Amino acid sequence: MPTPDDPDKASEALDRVGREIAAARAKTRPAPRAASGGSGMAVGYRMSAEFVAAIVVGAVFGFGGDWLFGASPLGLILGIGFGFAAGVVTLLRSAKAYQASLEGRDGQKD
Repeated sequence: MPTPDDPDKASEALDRVGREIAAARAKTRPAPRAASGGSGMAVGYRMSAEFVAAIVVGAVFGFGGDWLFGASPLGLILGIGFGFAAGVVTLLRSAKAYQASLEGRDGQKD
């Protein structure tokens, strides 16, 4: 064990520990994937499908409310508005999860 009186040995020990840490990180880090762009495109299609589905579901519920209560344009407008809001929330959550997965896959923050 190096003592504070011997800075050369302390420096060597720190260098050795740094090399061991780098070797351990290299072993645990996953291999980089080929840059095909397929994964990003799939995520984009899924996010856009979820967004459109949220608007369509909101419109269907709004149309059902119009039919049930006889408030012709109001239910449809409110349904589309709530569907749009739900779609935006879903998009933000999906984008945040995808960003977190990219940060975890590309490497740890030092």
